[in-house]
Amino acid sequence: MTCSLLGNSANAASPLVFKAGNLSINPYGILDLSLQGGKFTDDHPGHTMVSDGNLQASRIGLKIDYALGNSGYGIRAFGERGLVLRNIWRTGYNEGRISTNRGYGAGVTGPFGSVDMGSLYMPIYWVFLDSDVAMYGLSNMASIMSLEHTTTLGKSGTGGFYDTTVRYRTPEVHGFSSELGYSYGNSSIENGPDQNRTSGFNLRYRDGDTRLGYGFNQHDSAPSLTTGELYRQNTHVLSGTVRLGGVLWGANYVYSERDTDVRWFASAQMVNARITFGPGDITLGVSHRIEAEGARAWATHAGYLYSLNTNTQLYTYVSHIENNADSGQGFALLSESYPSVPKGYDPWAMTAGIRWGF
Repeated sequence: MTCSLLGNSANAASPLVFKAGNLSINPYGILDLSLQGGKFTDDHPGHTMVSDGNLQASRIGLKIDYALGNSGYGIRAFGERGLVLRNIWRTGYNEGRISTNRGYGAGVTGPFGSVDMGSLYMPIYWVFLDSDVAMYGLSNMASIMSLEHTTTLGKSGTGGFYDTTVRYRTPEVHGFSSELGYSYGNSSIENGPDQNRTSGFNLRYRDGDTRLGYGFNQHDSAPSLTTGELYRQNTHVLSGTVRLGGVLWGANYVYSERDTDVRWFASAQMVNARITFGPGDITLGVSHRIEAEGARAWATHAGYLYSLNTNTQLYTYVSHIENNADSGQGFALLSESYPSVPKGYDPWAMTAGIRWGF
């Protein structure tokens, strides 16, 4: 099982690889389904539903590698398509049952590192993901990721794949590596040639459980498709992990600002931990966000993950967001219908599910 072929792989078991000479083909996938309940907003009753992707987004993917003899150089192609499992048997959902919010690309590898082109994550993403010690990242720490992933970073941060992207990765030397990325965006006549241009870089150090990193991202965007007023958003991320005794700790700090007429900024801090307990792991986390115009929010998370084997995990967790009178942060990653709530409302959610990878 390979977690992502569009960047770093993590928690890999024996991969499913077909080889013929210098050619290798690696299909892979993740299926994640759960039962989820909670009170997501105050003007609708609490409810329980079948959901998917609550530990890790469901997907299918393919990676193809071709080695150029014994030169150390090679070429590769890769791609992922998202799955919506709760609607896989139905028609008419988003014009189909397979979403297209994943990435793809092709590139060249060698002693120099690698160069790829396609729809890719920007370099800041991997620094951000390094700070999550709960094994898989993103939606498993739903409350914390809602704070940092959605509101704080927006389009300029880790919020998805960027079209028409070129990236370069250095080889890892004594634990140090770096990455540069540039997206040409999808500019329109109304907004000019710089619409959605994005660039960034990262610096990372990895040595076992110890990780340190810094990432920077610059994104140009317009408030709407009908105005030519562009703004530039700059985002900085610092992250790190360390093992102290039997506890693996991770933390990050995020700061993001836009050069609009009315100054907008947001910052967030997150600390999380993974503790081996019995046959599985306890995961705990807390995050705090400060945003312009007085918005403040706290988020907490507690969960348990049990591995049946290297590819199959059972999980459960509960998450809570506490908003002040000026903040309306909702569970954007757990409930697409309620990414925001009335200001001052405190949503909560809990889920139990199973994740299987191949």
